[in-house]
Amino acid sequence: MGGVLLLAARQIYLTHSYYRSFLNVEAQHLLDSVFVIMLTCLLAATLVRFLFQKKLPVTKLSLIFALVLKSTYSIVQFINRTPKRVKVTIDGETKVALLSVLVKFFYIPLMISFLLGNYHGLVNNVQVASHTELTFEIIFDLLVTALFTIDTLIFTCGYIFESDILQNRIRSVEPTVLGWVAALSTYPPFNGLTSQFIIMAGGATTFLAADVNANHIIKAIILLCHVIFVSASVALGTKASNLTNRGIVSRGPYTVIRHPAYLAKLTAWFLEGLLFAPNIGYFFGWAGFVFIYSMRAITEERHLSQDPDYIKYKQKVRWRIIPGLI
Repeated sequence: MGGVLLLAARQIYLTHSYYRSFLNVEAQHLLDSVFVIMLTCLLAATLVRFLFQKKLPVTKLSLIFALVLKSTYSIVQFINRTPKRVKVTIDGETKVALLSVLVKFFYIPLMISFLLGNYHGLVNNVQVASHTELTFEIIFDLLVTALFTIDTLIFTCGYIFESDILQNRIRSVEPTVLGWVAALSTYPPFNGLTSQFIIMAGGATTFLAADVNANHIIKAIILLCHVIFVSASVALGTKASNLTNRGIVSRGPYTVIRHPAYLAKLTAWFLEGLLFAPNIGYFFGWAGFVFIYSMRAITEERHLSQDPDYIKYKQKVRWRIIPGLI
């Protein structure tokens, strides 16, 4: 049953104009490989549990498939005006299953596209570095693409693989519209709408960028921010995922503040503005994204605070964003 939903998702990725606009042939092939892996794991898990436990597993996909069948049957009864109709209800387990599949459906193709883009950027920068004299700019670009390749690889695997062995089963999913809006507003295609209201355009060269020493110092700090950002992803490991609770992480930069990735990203964007902002409007746009990521942090903590482990974590790590202040 779950396989039917996987094939339906694959068909949407293949035919819908939005996905066809950014999933090139290479991304489609990688996505096909992901579907083969997921289908194989699903079939293998079903076979193992059937042989050794004498019962079929209740997976997230099977719960959703059952809900679809029940809803379809209810619609048919309504059309036929059947006196006694099946009442369709969504229990807590099915709701989590539905939302978790939506999270995977949205993020898996995006992460695959991001991963391939970063990987090709890394390969290109390695080739440039191997054929020209090494400069600060070349090394900077090489390290940045390497870091973001690692980051997107971690998140791609996090969305795809979920098992008890990896200890990353989805415990719960963000239940509120505000939480989903705050998260999705920073990802395609919704960030296109966000950027119409919060404008943070670069492309200029400021006096700090023109000064070689200042340029290098600021870029070195930006690189450090990217290192912290990616170290947060490494700390999450197989639990890396948006909008879900897959187990509380309290290692790496998460021992200092509760949202190190957001602080690192926003700091890097501010510093990039010092180098490339065409005017003061960039920083008003930056302030708008500070608000969005603050909402992400607040909604995430409200969701995660339903887990007693997160309550203990908040007592241990007091600061949300800035140590000693917020």
